[in-house]
Formats: sequence, structure tokens, C-alpha cells
Amino acid sequence: MYVGVGDHGLRKVTFLRGRALLLIALIAALCSISIPNTSAQEAGIAILEVEPDTLTIPEEDIGTSFTVNVTIAYQPENPENLSQYISGLEFKLGFDPAILEATSVDLPEGHFMTPENIDNLWILAQTAYSNYVYYGVAIFTCAPPEWPEQPKNGTGVLVTITFVSKAPGETTLDLYDAIVSGTIGPPPTENVLSHSLNDGTVVVVPEFSGFMLLLLLMVATVFAIVLGRKSLLTKHMV
Repeated sequence: MYVGVGDHGLRKVTFLRGRALLLIALIAALCSISIPNTSAQEAGIAILEVEPDTLTIPEEDIGTSFTVNVTIAYQPENPENLSQYISGLEFKLGFDPAILEATSVDLPEGHFMTPENIDNLWILAQTAYSNYVYYGVAIFTCAPPEWPEQPKNGTGVLVTITFVSKAPGETTLDLYDAIVSGTIGPPPTENVLSHSLNDGTVVVVPEFSGFMLLLLLMVATVFAIVLGRKSLLTKHMV
């Protein structure tokens, strides 16, 4: 035998519908939260990473510029040993050319490899290509009897890259072919330091139209009502 729903049942349906909509909103909010990059620094290993690690560009901003940094964090295992400090760096940063275009590669003021004397900085590569950026610099530290520049340690920005988004999609900002050089004497002596690479991601999000938003809301509402009625019918069925 079926017992009518009545006012109490309608209140129950309204409550269940509200709870379902709240759950949908909560899920959407959780999905929008990005997990920060939590790379740990270890002595003797240079950490190169893209910052921010995740960047979302709305479709309406396609064609406008934005920037990302490639940063470094490094502490030598033995701070008294200058051979463990950094005198040169290079890397490539790849991306999907269907989604992004790199328009400039800049060494910002106070960048990590800033020398005391600008003449002691060698810019080996500072170039944007169609699908990657190439960066390479060195400081002139190997001139006896005294080094004109001290090699580097600590943290800082290596380079700032300006991009323009071209189309919706997702692309990795892929760090690769990296070399971190220490200093132990004049060339051709080499001292390659250990490093780790943390990539970034750029997501160009298609615009979510008002019609699609309304349609989603209607579907969610119908689903909540059906779910509520099914629950009440099951409860009152004898």
C-alpha cells in the first residue's frame, strides 16, 4: 500500500534536493583547488622548477600575455668548498605550440646568476623557439690568481618567460636537457652538479556558456528530485 507524501514529504524532497545541490557545489569547489608543488630541498642537489607550477587561462584571455618563472634552489653539501657552488646553468623548456607561443625570454633584475660586474656574465642562450625555450648562462669565475666573480648558491629566479595562449587545451612546461655546472678550475675541467627538475602545467579552459550552466543546473535539480522521491517511496511502501 502506498501512503501519500504530504507536506512532510515535500519538505523531505526539498531538503534532499538542497543537500544534493550542496554536494555538487562542494565537489566543484574541491576540483578547483590546485595542489601546491612541495619539492624538498636537499644539500648538493639543485632544484629547478617552473613557477607557478599550474596556471589556468580562461578562453576569453586567449591572445593576451602571461609570464612564468624558472627558479632554482641550491645549497652545497660543503659550504666551504667553492667547487660545489654554481658557475653555469642551461636548460630547455618545452611546450605545445598549438596551445602556447613563447614571445620573450628575459633575465629579470636581480636574477640568480647576476654578477657583480656585468662583463663577467656570459649569455650563451636566451631564445624562444616554436616549441621550446633555450636558456644558458655562465659567470666568469675561472681566472687565476683571483676569481673575478664568486660562484652562486641559495635561491632565486633564473629567467622569466612570456607566453601568449593560442587555443584551448593543456600543455606541460617541460624542463629538460638541464646542466648545472660547478667551479673547480679553468676549462676544460668540468664539474657537473646533481639536479632535479619540476615541470609546470598551463591549462587554457574553454568558456563555459550560460546555457550549459543552466542545463547542468536543470539536470542536477531533476536528479535530486528523482533521488528524493525514490527515497520517500521506498520508505513509505508497505
